[in-house]
Parts: sequence; structure tokens; C-alpha cells
Amino acid sequence: MTVVSIARFAPLQGAELDQFIELAQGLADQAEKLVRLQLENNLELAREALAGSAGFFGIRDVAGLADWQARFFQPQLQRSTDSARQQYEVLLEAGQLFAEAFRNTAATATGQVRHNIDRVAEGAPAGFDAWFDVLRSGFEAQVAAFENFGKLGEQIQDVALAVQAAKPAASPRREAARKTA
Repeated sequence: MTVVSIARFAPLQGAELDQFIELAQGLADQAEKLVRLQLENNLELAREALAGSAGFFGIRDVAGLADWQARFFQPQLQRSTDSARQQYEVLLEAGQLFAEAFRNTAATATGQVRHNIDRVAEGAPAGFDAWFDVLRSGFEAQVAAFENFGKLGEQIQDVALAVQAAKPAASPRREAARKTA
């Protein structure tokens, strides 16, 4: 039975720990951005809601209601939309941090598998070279397929973001007309 010492895995654990700490710090930064955006947005919405409530109680006719909507309701709706968009961007950044960490981990694991195949091949009896060549080529084909699927996913995400960015913002009148139709 082979005895494996912890010293053999220490460099790997140190590298993985550094990557984990980097990921955790990046995610903490993203969480801080998200909380700051939410707090700033909620504070401003609360201020505007107080002013809007005071303005709402002063409405005496339909023209006053239309004026109140233009001064208070529409800006709050726009601010909420902008805040949601900013929070979505922060979440996308966090997703990119996860993707980068996954790519780094996958690269490390791929390197380890390659190294282990080579190490086992060195100690194998003569005549097994062809079998290890087949094993290596099969592994490389799997790695290439995985990378292609990752690239495909990135392209789909890019297209989805481009489509979303190209969508015109729906105007309240157009939305109201669509609802009544």
C-alpha cells in the first residue's frame, strides 16, 4: 500500500486557497456594491415618496393628478428601473468572477490529470505506450469539447445581452395602449 504524505498536496492546497481567497474578496466587493446601490436607491425613493405623498394630498383635479404623475411617479419608476439595471450589472460581474474561478480550477485540474497520465505512463510496462496515447487523445478531446461548450455559452450570453441592450424602453403610453387593446 502506497503512503501519501500531505506534503505532496501542500502546493496545490496553497494555490487553491489563494484562488478561493481572491474569489471571496471579489464576491464581497460585489455584495458591497449591491448593498450600496440598494441603500442609496431606497433612501432616495423614501425621500421622493415623502415628497410625492405630500404632493398627492394636494391634488384637486385631473390636471393636478397628471402633474403629480409627471413630477413624482415617473421619476421614481425611472429610478427603480435604473437601479435594477445597475444591480443586474453587478450580478453579471459576480457571475464573471465565478466563471473565471471555475476556469482557473478547471485549468489546474486539467494540468493535474495530464501530469498524472504522464506519471503513470512512465511507470507502465513496455508496450502500453499506444494505450496511453489513446488515453491522452481521448482526454484532450474531452477538454476541447468542454472549452467549445464554454465558448458557445459565452456567445449565447453575448447575443442575449446585445438583444436586451437593443430593445427600446417601453413608454408608459405604449404599455397602457397595449393593455387596453
